Amino acid sequence: MSAGSIQHHLAEAQRARQAGCADRARGHLEAVLAIDADQPAARNALGLEALERRDPRSAAEHFHIACSRDPGAPPLWMNLARAQRELGDPEAERAALERVLMIDQRDLLALIRLAELHERLGEEALAAQRWSAVISLSAGIGDRSAEFVQLIERAKSYVEGQSRKLAEAVDERLAGDLAEASARDSRRLQAAAGAMLGRRAMSVVVLGLLVTLAPRPAVADPLLDFTAIAKSAARKGSSTLGWSFSTSVDLLVDGFGLWDDSSDLLYSAHDVGLWTSDGTLVSSATVDNTATPVASASGAQWLFTSVTPFALAPGDYVLAAFYPVIKLTETTGSDGYTVAAVDSILTIAGVTYTGSAAITSSALTFPISGDALFVNGVFGPNLSVRSVPEPASILLLATGLIAAGIARRRSARR
Repeated sequence: MSAGSIQHHLAEAQRARQAGCADRARGHLEAVLAIDADQPAARNALGLEALERRDPRSAAEHFHIACSRDPGAPPLWMNLARAQRELGDPEAERAALERVLMIDQRDLLALIRLAELHERLGEEALAAQRWSAVISLSAGIGDRSAEFVQLIERAKSYVEGQSRKLAEAVDERLAGDLAEASARDSRRLQAAAGAMLGRRAMSVVVLGLLVTLAPRPAVADPLLDFTAIAKSAARKGSSTLGWSFSTSVDLLVDGFGLWDDSSDLLYSAHDVGLWTSDGTLVSSATVDNTATPVASASGAQWLFTSVTPFALAPGDYVLAAFYPVIKLTETTGSDGYTVAAVDSILTIAGVTYTGSAAITSSALTFPISGDALFVNGVFGPNLSVRSVPEPASILLLATGLIAAGIARRRSARR
């Protein structure tokens, strides 16, 4: 009966709103909340009504509740972003818009609002990237309003302006070296610059080359860590366990890791795998005692095995490790996992922990996200990652390397 009453009140609220009876509409929505305090449609409608009353704080509270109840609905996050914008909280607005793109990376309105946000914050390279995505997506829109045409023209102008600024920076940086460079070297630099500025995919390819040429950091950068441990434990049966996460930024993975709960190395080697959320294996590696130890903020340590770096695009992923059954003796034991306090979880910027995953198995197997065997906060595997530089940073690094090569060849000729 409650479900029917909710739908009745929601329909009556919509009719009252269309008739211009705001008070009556609000009464029906409050009646819905008396039945279900977190009902997302009612919370969303009350949030929109609060925005009309120029009360963004109340609106944000309603939208927060609606998003928590229905986190897969982009319009709710867009409305929350609008409320945060009107509250003057750019980071909260950014977080809401990025949640939309986690759900749908091609959401045009979210991309537009993020581009505008980056502009307001003076984040020129990020704004250019978002506007480029808007321009690309808009190519498939046939019936355009005059306002939308004007917006796309402004986006093109902004991107072209940023490209000119970057080209000027490159020219200034290489002016001295290119004056003495061969025609072939000059052509190569111009071709590389054009590729990196015009094609995002190329920037990731070039990044792999630069990672190979540039010095590697001595210490790994864990994707996730935590500051407080609730308990350490071990399974009696073999299983694959881990956790899921979302990233809104490009990442470069250069290692797979495993939790060493007592900082006394491992009893056995463990296979660690990374999958997309639909179960497609991205990559895997084996972590053993030849791995590099990296201190955890909790006081114990991680062990990381290096792999050939590979790019990880924004999206949803599952990371898990296989824990085999080991016959316990006086000199051997079983490697444990840890249960961390969820509010103590630390992730790098742009990455969100989304839950635990586990499955009973005899080998490394795609686990079931949110498996009832585990509560949130169960950790064993990890990744060593680096954020992918923006195209401008890549290009400036590339020009530096090319300039160094030109200088070496010039010195050799002498």
